[in-house]
Amino acid sequence: MVGRTSVASGGGRFKRPRRGGARG
Repeated sequence: MVGRTSVASGGGRFKRPRRGGARG
């Protein structure tokens, strides 16, 4: 994954928390 954000559950390429990331 590219980019370590607040979401460590798949979708680390979005600069957003688990509420509006790749699986939010």
